[in-house]
Amino acid sequence: EGALVGGSSDADQEGPVVKRQKRSGALFDAINCTFSNSHGPGVAAQGQAKSFLDRCILVANLDAGVLALTGAKVAMKSCTIMDNSKQGVAAESGASVTMEGCNFTANWMQGLATGSGARIQATKCR
Repeated sequence: EGALVGGSSDADQEGPVVKRQKRSGALFDAINCTFSNSHGPGVAAQGQAKSFLDRCILVANLDAGVLALTGAKVAMKSCTIMDNSKQGVAAESGASVTMEGCNFTANWMQGLATGSGARIQATKCR
């Protein structure tokens, strides 16, 4: 199941969906959760969304384990990102991802990928 944080959900999106509040942006915290076998990314954040993932497992998703878009901010701590069909974590279009102590294994494309204006900061990850 995947999670979409911010923006609007597509009819094809599976799993929990947190829609963006009109003025403040969505907030999404996941602690000790597993996001697996989604038809897209395990977790996608966009717009002014802010997500915090702590000790989560993102595994076997058909896109990235985590996909941050259009200015979203994602923080990750002690997560396992493995066997995703694209990147482990991808950030694009001004999004930022910070992570500490995360483990990446056997993601099909890259472990980490950034696009235009995006930022990923990884500390003590492997």
